[in-house]
Amino acid sequence: MKEHTALSKCTLVTSWILTSLGLCSTASMLAVRILSRGTQLRVEDVLVPLSFLLAAALIALSTWAIASEGQGSHQDDISVSQVDRVAKSLLVSEALWSLINGLIRISACIFLHRIFDPVPWARRALTALAVFSGLLAVASILQIFLICRPFAANWDHKVLGACGDQMASFMAFEALGLALDVVIVAVPTWLVLTMRNMAFGKRVMLMVVFDVGIIVIVVTGLRMGALYKTVDEDFTYSQSYLSLLSAAGTMTAIVCCASPIFPQVYNDTWLNTFNAEDPDGSLSDDAEGKRGFTSRSSI
Repeated sequence: MKEHTALSKCTLVTSWILTSLGLCSTASMLAVRILSRGTQLRVEDVLVPLSFLLAAALIALSTWAIASEGQGSHQDDISVSQVDRVAKSLLVSEALWSLINGLIRISACIFLHRIFDPVPWARRALTALAVFSGLLAVASILQIFLICRPFAANWDHKVLGACGDQMASFMAFEALGLALDVVIVAVPTWLVLTMRNMAFGKRVMLMVVFDVGIIVIVVTGLRMGALYKTVDEDFTYSQSYLSLLSAAGTMTAIVCCASPIFPQVYNDTWLNTFNAEDPDGSLSDDAEGKRGFTSRSSI
């Protein structure tokens, strides 16, 4: 077997380091939730561990493709059968990527919905974003399996069939996902910015917590560029970079969602500062909001 390229080695090492961080964060989140609420887990407490398991499967698939099938090697250095198997793994990876991101977006929307429940427009916006995130994930997966008829035409050019513009389809769904991520991050940012009575330092702290998802947005943008390069003549080499960014994007998002700092920030900072410094309910547009912030559920 040929020596692995530097890119493939970097992908393997970085992916499993990120997986370890994701495991620690997910386990810490579950420990905090169970210790603080007994065994009553909420929906997002299940979605994050499920996302981690799927992300670990995605990274295991990339590891197999690198170790056994030549992903990360130059296409001229591997057999045709290996190229076909790498192409198949790309399709599965894209399906897992879509599913994982859909679950993470829904989890983030539910979490934010719980915090901003008394703010009517935010409640409606986050509900809509969660629904749209689920629909986008389903549509993304369906297009992977339906864009070529028969399905084998995705990787076997000898099969008689027809395919739509796969790259245009992939990029369109990635762009929609990126736009969703931006909006999900923008909702809490705008709400914090409009807290005129809150001390500037506290607003900055809350924005740092809520805007940590910007890291995921940057990785997703880089991944779009890497996805575009998978159509070049050396796509087996390019796909290793795509796998690296997939691991970085999914595990970083999981670490952000699973961070055990969120319950502490919510209970010790958010409720106290909102109740103390926004008594006139300036962020709410209904009668309840005018009486001040009253959370209907704790985290």
